[in-house]
Amino acid sequence: MEQKKHIVVIGGGPGGYPAAIKAAQLGADVTLIDRNGLGGTCLHRGCIPTKYLLKAAKEYETVVKYLKKSGGSDAPAPDLTTIMKEKLSIVDRLAGGTAMLLKNNGVRVISGTATFLDPKQIRIEETGEVITGSAFIIATGSDSVTPPVEGIDSKGVFDSSKILELEKMPASLAVVGGGYIGLEFAQIYQMFGTQVTVIEMMPHILPEADMEVSSAMQKILSSHGVKIHTGSRLKSINQVKKNLRLVYEKDQKTEEIDAENVLVAVGRKPRVEGLGLESVGVRINDRGAIDVNAYLETSVPGIYAVGDVAGGMMLAHKATAEGETIHLPPG
Repeated sequence: MEQKKHIVVIGGGPGGYPAAIKAAQLGADVTLIDRNGLGGTCLHRGCIPTKYLLKAAKEYETVVKYLKKSGGSDAPAPDLTTIMKEKLSIVDRLAGGTAMLLKNNGVRVISGTATFLDPKQIRIEETGEVITGSAFIIATGSDSVTPPVEGIDSKGVFDSSKILELEKMPASLAVVGGGYIGLEFAQIYQMFGTQVTVIEMMPHILPEADMEVSSAMQKILSSHGVKIHTGSRLKSINQVKKNLRLVYEKDQKTEEIDAENVLVAVGRKPRVEGLGLESVGVRINDRGAIDVNAYLETSVPGIYAVGDVAGGMMLAHKATAEGETIHLPPG
């Protein structure tokens, strides 16, 4: 009787857990190793929490507009602590559902950090357990990029993950980066009543989108009170009394704005550190992503990569499609 393949999946996000379930359904023994919470960035620090916050912010804005129109009393300030607790409850429930899906499909889940020892073995750093696999699927996702700017590590400066842990609604927020992540948070906090300013280095927001889309979005955001500065390069962030002062260069002139908090959302980078890829010969391309071929196989036979870590569009549905359709050779 032919022995079952043992597929090892590293990362439990939108690329990893669908890949693990699909492999199990096709008859493989599957082990999934995850260190950042099943469901990945999308569930814990991206798509799901931000969509809940968008919904809550829109409902709050609707109430505010209604009270103003009807001549009623002012709306109370949004209770960010309660909102964030509800967000966490939703995330926990969905993460539990993901864990149940994996269990029902016979996938062994290990919470820990995986590092390659050789092309057929990984070690769990926390326990020292060594796991041998027939094939490996790397689905470790991505991390926020931190630009080398003076004061970027100041108190009150957040990335897109940390801003989801805010306990108090800021009176003002500066968003560094006019991509879809930065603009989503800009819209959320603007609807909650925060004064929002966006600083984007490129000539227009959503620089990877069609110009028509970029122009339409800028008009919408501006009409709602979001201030947008394009062609502006951030130079420094400094604490000034209770606020943070952002100094930026625009049209060869130095400008500055003050804000209570700052969100840095200038992009994301593939999460490749700590995997031991260099020791087994997995090639990283000039964009910092794992190099893969048309079948999502890396430079080492039997090791595959899907989702953000493999580069391309960093979107959850793209990662899921890759995880579910990855080609594993017969035999």
